[in-house]
Amino acid sequence: MPAGKYTLRKNEGERNKDLDTKYGTLIADILINRGINDLEMARRHLTGNLDEEHGDPFAIGDMDKSLERINYAIENNQKIAIHADYDCDGIPGAVILSSLFNTIGYKNYIVSIPDRNLEGYGLHTDHVEKFKIADVNLIITIDMGVTAIESTNLANEYGMNVIITDHHTIGDALPNAYGIIHPRIFNSTYINRELCGAGVVYTLARGFVQKYGEKYSIPNNFIDTVVDMAAFATLSDMVELTTENKAIVKEGMARMRSRARPGLLALARKARVYLRDLTQDDITFMIAPKLNVASRMGSPYDAYKLLMETDSVLADEQAEKLTALSNERRKLVALMVKEARREIAKWSKDEKTVIVIGHPSWKVGLLGLVASKVTELYDRPTFVWGRSEKEDSVCYKGSCRGNGTINMHEIMKNVEDGVLLEYGGHFEAGGFSVNPEKIYDLEDALVKAKDVVQADEAHITESQKNIDAVLPISLIHINLHRALTKLAPFGPGNAEPVFVFKNVTVLDIRTFGTGNAHLEIAFRDSNQLSSSAYAFYTKVEDVNNPKIGDQVHIVGTLDSKLWQETVRVRLKDVITIK
Repeated sequence: MPAGKYTLRKNEGERNKDLDTKYGTLIADILINRGINDLEMARRHLTGNLDEEHGDPFAIGDMDKSLERINYAIENNQKIAIHADYDCDGIPGAVILSSLFNTIGYKNYIVSIPDRNLEGYGLHTDHVEKFKIADVNLIITIDMGVTAIESTNLANEYGMNVIITDHHTIGDALPNAYGIIHPRIFNSTYINRELCGAGVVYTLARGFVQKYGEKYSIPNNFIDTVVDMAAFATLSDMVELTTENKAIVKEGMARMRSRARPGLLALARKARVYLRDLTQDDITFMIAPKLNVASRMGSPYDAYKLLMETDSVLADEQAEKLTALSNERRKLVALMVKEARREIAKWSKDEKTVIVIGHPSWKVGLLGLVASKVTELYDRPTFVWGRSEKEDSVCYKGSCRGNGTINMHEIMKNVEDGVLLEYGGHFEAGGFSVNPEKIYDLEDALVKAKDVVQADEAHITESQKNIDAVLPISLIHINLHRALTKLAPFGPGNAEPVFVFKNVTVLDIRTFGTGNAHLEIAFRDSNQLSSSAYAFYTKVEDVNNPKIGDQVHIVGTLDSKLWQETVRVRLKDVITIK
């Protein structure tokens, strides 16, 4: 990436002496860069507790009537279908709602999780037909449904009520559901519009406990027992870390460290993660992918069963199964990315402002991972498609990932009629299905749509390329590391501080790990102080191909963990000095 892609943040206003005195100028600047400019905001950001940050569940539109409908179903022993998305947002949400029903002793419910490869995302009419056969009275969706107009209408025809819990982008029309629990819906005044799907269900559960806790003798600590699932999903789904979301993550991670459910503990062991030292990176990059592999390579219900499992021996067996699938998935994704890079290499440099690529042999469940990697490598919005076969029909499905410069949902929304059969998602990511007759028109249609949206969104900046400060090697020490960890958890809305080590000399470049998949670059400054930076699953050509002896700027973050009482740099990029 050229140096022009980066912007060094600077505090151009008056210094806040209170922040400087309490936290030091570097930490104060990092706080100010994130819009935190007084002591009270800093206190809440660094030490705020969940009770303080929780909003009123009943400020979400349709909450009260939806809870009354759920209570009616319980009182009359009506069959409830929990219909959840297959990812690390929907499945933890299903765990939260199932745990609520189990706690009050309600057993007349089923859990439905669509097959990612065969059924795809959402509530479909096929699902409604199955629920009718199963004598379901009430459908509760999790992390989906806000665009399921046809399916909701069919459920209504069959006499089933639908309660939608979702957080995805709302379309031009809403389903005629009994209730829609969505933080962004027009009749919602909830303080946190950035809840993830499981976060919405967590809020619904809080509302149920407030309204019916005494009636059903729900233990006072019930919400504490499921906050881990809301935290896990918040990090996995990469939603903005608002003050409430940040508090959910902090409280949930604290519970995972001290009282992890057997399934998470087993999965963490397989990932070689020590829960007592758990970080958000452990969840995002080590544990969540192993849970997500259930839907990508097998059955998503296996992930749900693992999180619900109370027997540690059975949990260990289930985690071993997912770990084996994860290893297979890694090999397949690497092969698909290699094929994508080979195809992209044929294009003229900067020929395309949006990447659209696919192959009929590519496994649909892995497309999101490929799209993420391609976006990371080429810094362009990326759409990746593959083919799946269901009974006698052929279906083309895809996933997309953005680079922070454009709304991916809006691109799909502006595609000409007849090309996409379905689509959904949000600013950074989404999924879609393609009319088989239009698969080879997909690229042109997406490029045209992207140009339309780009013209409307010229104000969007590449915020992920901001650098917080120039850091000398001499400051890479434990005290700074400890100060930075107090700013965590990191993610959208609370970006991990990024530093640049300027004018350093490359001393050594080496690869390590299985298959030499990881990269480490040693460097030295003009004061003869040296350090090193590492990056997982990265090749030297991914960071502008530096060579030993080059004068460069190293862009990176400080590692979120201590390694043998030392602090390391996690490499983001290398800028060669011309």
